Amino acid sequence: DVMDPDVPTVSPDMKVKDLAQRIGAGEPTVTHHQALPLVDSSGKLVGIITRGDILRAINELRDPHLIVSEIGTKDLIVCYPDELVYDAVARMLKNDIGRLLVVDRDSPNRLVGYLGRPNVMHARLAQHEEESVREPGWLRRIPIIHKLVSEKT
Repeated sequence: DVMDPDVPTVSPDMKVKDLAQRIGAGEPTVTHHQALPLVDSSGKLVGIITRGDILRAINELRDPHLIVSEIGTKDLIVCYPDELVYDAVARMLKNDIGRLLVVDRDSPNRLVGYLGRPNVMHARLAQHEEESVREPGWLRRIPIIHKLVSEKT
């Protein structure tokens, strides 16, 4: 319910400099999230690359031929579409990461979504607003409570 199911991906063979140029140009497909899943030509999830990874590579390695799979993370921490948001957030906090890739439980190399802090915060805000906007006075409709409230006033 909370994940973003439309996740842009990049090829693991893309050059870091090309991805950095696309981000710098403000291309919406690569600037919407702070990280991008690496998906090969067969559709298999093979890693993730963050903007931090890109900046470190540009500043420290300065290799124009470097590809994203060389600097991205291959050891993924993921969540599943049927998992509670609470559990996913706990995993994010425990591992000090700001996002989780959502994968198919039966096929963990199949990407189905992206769960980032903004997704979680929007869901929490919606829940908070829903709780705050509940119809006032609904307890008065229950006869015994209405009687008790009336006796006190």
